[in-house]
Amino acid sequence: MNKEILNTSNHEVESKNEKIPESFNSQSEKVSLKEKELSTELEIQDAYKEKARDAVKQEAISGKEYGSPSVESNKDHNTRFIGKEIKRDAFNKVIKRTQGQLSGKQRYFSQIIHNPIVDKSSEIIGNTVARPSALFTGSLVSLIGMSIILYTAKKTGFVLSGSEMIILFAVGWAIGIIIDFIYSSMSKIKPSKH
Repeated sequence: MNKEILNTSNHEVESKNEKIPESFNSQSEKVSLKEKELSTELEIQDAYKEKARDAVKQEAISGKEYGSPSVESNKDHNTRFIGKEIKRDAFNKVIKRTQGQLSGKQRYFSQIIHNPIVDKSSEIIGNTVARPSALFTGSLVSLIGMSIILYTAKKTGFVLSGSEMIILFAVGWAIGIIIDFIYSSMSKIKPSKH
């Protein structure tokens, strides 16, 4: 009986051994199919990467070419005009919407202030005559100067004419303009690299 059991168990083992290679072959075939699919996916990804690199190389501008006039001349010159036009239209829409929410007197005052002529002239004055540094310096010189002049006039008995403050402000304003001019010209000069 033991022999029979051994024979049957050996027979079963052999039949199982024959089945293992078949299942192993089907699994290895599945693995090889998956590997082929992965390799084709990787090849497709590599192809996309190459196309992207080629597109970047064609569109890229080197650092030397970036600032050159030939590259800048290729740009559309209407870009600035369109940008200003769009900004102006957006500004006008905001102004109209805001003025619509104001009362009558406020709306009228806003229309006067935002008139292009008044707006441009105030911008020019603000950039030239009414510079903050010049106004501050003029005010500071007139304050300190008038304090000194008033103290001296009181001690010595002089009578003031009334134009002292205006003259001191004008002198301080001129000093402020000169200081602002020197500061702006110094900031434009770039230090040389050694």
